Amino acid sequence: MTISVEDLTRGNLDDVFKVCSYNKLDDPLQREGIELKRRWLSEILEEHGPCTKIAYLEGRPVAQVLFYPEKIAPFISGPRDGVVVLHCVYNPFQEARGRGVGSALLSSLIQECREGLPILKGDPCTFLVAQPFDTGTGVSLGQFYERNGFKQGDGEMYYEITGEY
Repeated sequence: MTISVEDLTRGNLDDVFKVCSYNKLDDPLQREGIELKRRWLSEILEEHGPCTKIAYLEGRPVAQVLFYPEKIAPFISGPRDGVVVLHCVYNPFQEARGRGVGSALLSSLIQECREGLPILKGDPCTFLVAQPFDTGTGVSLGQFYERNGFKQGDGEMYYEITGEY
């Protein structure tokens, strides 16, 4: 079993939708959402760098993590320097669950946060924050984050990288 993790590029952009919309690719309403998200991801990629990592199991896209700095999110009031929002980790395929795919994604992100995250212009991340929600598949995000070292903060979970929460 081979798991690989890749940053989002223009070349693998369609793989995001093979994960997050895998069972609705032909739905007309979903197609509209896909196009909106494609434009947003492309814009973030162009202006700031990759905001998604994709996990491949035996070469097939099976999971992803979506993240972005608080500073580039216009809907976050009082964004904190060096803080990255972990929007979600999504692993919808039964055959990929319990094989370490989600943890590989999170480990890759955390390692890059320590070394310097492209979306932070190569600077290290202060800490990650997440507001877990139920995806309806697999383990709840809250449980997953807790198992991977996140702690409960004020209305969010956090993982300290180079600074204190």
